[in-house]
Amino acid sequence: KGVIDRKEQDESSKGVTETLPGHKGRVNCLSFIERGSEDKLEDVALISGSADYTAKVWKKDNTGKWINSATMEGHTGAVETIACMRAHSIETETDIITTGSSDGTIRVWERRIVDDVSDEVTCKQVINNGNKYPMSLALSYLPNSRVPILASGHTDKVITIYVYQSTTNEFKKAHTLQGHDNWVRDLA
Repeated sequence: KGVIDRKEQDESSKGVTETLPGHKGRVNCLSFIERGSEDKLEDVALISGSADYTAKVWKKDNTGKWINSATMEGHTGAVETIACMRAHSIETETDIITTGSSDGTIRVWERRIVDDVSDEVTCKQVINNGNKYPMSLALSYLPNSRVPILASGHTDKVITIYVYQSTTNEFKKAHTLQGHDNWVRDLA
């Protein structure tokens, strides 16, 4: 309950090498933020979402131990889906994290690294979907641009596309994709 087990990526791994306790409920989703190239990844972080209505940022401190560097609070239902990415167009050292909850909202967060043990995470926008439950989220950039785009799959069998507006610093609904026979459970 509320624990993340992390396995090492190398072939010598013998299973779980570290447990990350912190959530008070079941962990429902997990996503990575990676910076750098495949040869040299820097500032790798894990983002976990839980039935305890929170999402947490986990990163390694200067001793190599995984720590909880920030907690995102504000949802009134379980966090069911997460999408995150390095945000090139907002600020140079900022990440975008989106959390979707059974409360029918999507929250858009900005993450800034403060130091080795803490991050600053600020909720920048709440997208209310009414009785539509966001089951899947995906973040990317519009082709040939630095404009973030957010896709959200819902329990109403629709994918909603939001485009970041630099004039308001928020995502705005741009399009819906209809025609699914059931809930949209995954976006890649």
